[in-house]
Amino acid sequence: MSGTEMLERVKNCLLEAGAFRAVVIDTAIIDMLDVLGCGDCPELEHNISRQPTIPPLEVLRRELETYRQAVIFQVRLPLDPDNRDDIFRGANQVHSMVLTVEQFCREHSTEVRGIIATCCRLCRPCAGVGNPCRYPDRVRSGLGALGINVVETCSRVGWSLEFPVQDHVDWTGLVLVRGGGGT
Repeated sequence: MSGTEMLERVKNCLLEAGAFRAVVIDTAIIDMLDVLGCGDCPELEHNISRQPTIPPLEVLRRELETYRQAVIFQVRLPLDPDNRDDIFRGANQVHSMVLTVEQFCREHSTEVRGIIATCCRLCRPCAGVGNPCRYPDRVRSGLGALGINVVETCSRVGWSLEFPVQDHVDWTGLVLVRGGGGT
């Protein structure tokens, strides 16, 4: 399978799994922040998929440069004002979709790295920094934690994100693909 075919299969797999939209992109359009994006997040230093357990920004930039193409996608969920806790259901869906697509790519001898919408939410509460992860093969870091400017990157593919969210939430995921001719 050629790289182009693999990327289209990944995109279609995401759409079939419930993505609101998905598009193949050149990784050169991914906007990187000058600092890792955790900021004042309450999960900072409490979640294994966040700082300080992720590599420095320079390492992440070099890794990103080794991928030429990716699929960016979004899951859109209606916002229920009576159940604000339900807001993270979309983030969990993105995580599940990333894991599924990664498995598909590996089965087709394609190198892949999936990045989820926000910090890993597999365990509530997380085992925490300094403790072993309960699911080391499934934990993923979020776009912002890795220094990716989600708003600007989405803008570069023609998608706008609205804050504060009103009637829906768009959760963004990214699947970097290398191999299977997709370099």
